[in-house]
Amino acid sequence: MRTTIMFILGIACTLGACSDDVVDVSAQQAGGQAQNGKADDVEQGQRPSLDSRYLFTIESELVLGQTDSDKTTEVTAAVGGIAQVQQTDNTVLLTLTPCSIELPKVEGRELEIGEDAVGAIPAIDVTGTFAHGETGYLLHLDPSAFIAGAELNDVLTDTLPTDKRDDRLVDVDQDNRAGITLKILGHSIYGSLRLVFSTSLADVKGSQEWMGAADLAMDFYVVDDSVPFVDVQDKLDEALAELTVDEQDNRFRLIPMAVETELSCIGVAEQLSNALPEPGVSDSEGTSAEESGD
Repeated sequence: MRTTIMFILGIACTLGACSDDVVDVSAQQAGGQAQNGKADDVEQGQRPSLDSRYLFTIESELVLGQTDSDKTTEVTAAVGGIAQVQQTDNTVLLTLTPCSIELPKVEGRELEIGEDAVGAIPAIDVTGTFAHGETGYLLHLDPSAFIAGAELNDVLTDTLPTDKRDDRLVDVDQDNRAGITLKILGHSIYGSLRLVFSTSLADVKGSQEWMGAADLAMDFYVVDDSVPFVDVQDKLDEALAELTVDEQDNRFRLIPMAVETELSCIGVAEQLSNALPEPGVSDSEGTSAEESGD
């Protein structure tokens, strides 16, 4: 079916990276404006005090357009896991451990990443600093990246492997194939993936949650596959050329964790499932793929 719905809509049009003309509909989030924080030093007695651990979610809602039609498609995807916090003076160090990746479904078809693969994606350290916002304090997080299926010297600027013989590839899911494995319709796709993000968080009034608009970009390169008679990377490139991101609402959230929670992906599974949005796709008339029965 149209090369499995344009390779799951260009893997959700790489979370907004396939168009420069993007309308960000979440310029303001929570209690402050992410883009208007002032990087003044915050006096120790004034700065907020974070908990030692949270759930984190990175959520993306996109409206994708097609260059050859007026049809638009709404897409939802998310990443979630555990955030451990070390706070010193004005600086915060977050250690983020991914536990769940929710990819879009299209007409009942979906890309799948095994639980073992998600659990093997390395945790990352993210540095944050407090700043004065217009309505309170903001927590600015430096640009950071999750990498799956590769080892890079500079996770933000190095190119991802594009060849299966590249010695930077890592068999992250231990299936004896280089890179991270995605599965679709019984076939396997092997590649390297990078999710880059940055954000400024404000405390949500009346709760202990922190939330902010996020800048997201995702790279994914196919290095090998089990799909017969098809160049999967070419099909992905073709899909990206046909898609545009008309709107996006990307959020980063730090969500309080129950005190008795075991600090592991298994221990947070139920709370994280409740926090993450349901992955899905709906067309321009608002009919979801699962509801339509296609």
